[in-house]
Amino acid sequence: MKRFIGLKNALKNENRGFSLVELVVVIAIMVVLIGALVPNLVKYLKNAEVISAKNTSATIYRAAETYVISMTAEGVDFPPNSQLTPSVLWTPPVDLMDPVKGNNTIEIQINDLGNAVEYVYYETENGIKADYPEGFSPHDTSNDN
Repeated sequence: MKRFIGLKNALKNENRGFSLVELVVVIAIMVVLIGALVPNLVKYLKNAEVISAKNTSATIYRAAETYVISMTAEGVDFPPNSQLTPSVLWTPPVDLMDPVKGNNTIEIQINDLGNAVEYVYYETENGIKADYPEGFSPHDTSNDN
């Protein structure tokens, strides 16, 4: 009979919940884990922005190069060392050029002969800079902050 009474008391004590010390220990562990993860997450998001800017500059370069080649084939001459505006290539997406949704800088440089694109410089509203081909632009595109 004593066995059943001891079991009954043990079951009663299990329903009390967690002690304050146990809760504080769990919260401390969570704070340490979050503290370790947040810097890595921020670094990951920054790298994603840089890669996106590089891909955008490469895409703009290819579009500009296609435009210049097709216009040159039609007999249009571009002034040497001139710059194209993005609006001659395409209607930019709203998020690229709209001052409310994005205030990005795009420069498209024509080469010395006026028959090819020399480089594209792209800067996002967040200050992420990219050029294509990489390292060719006279702008400082180091994103090390």
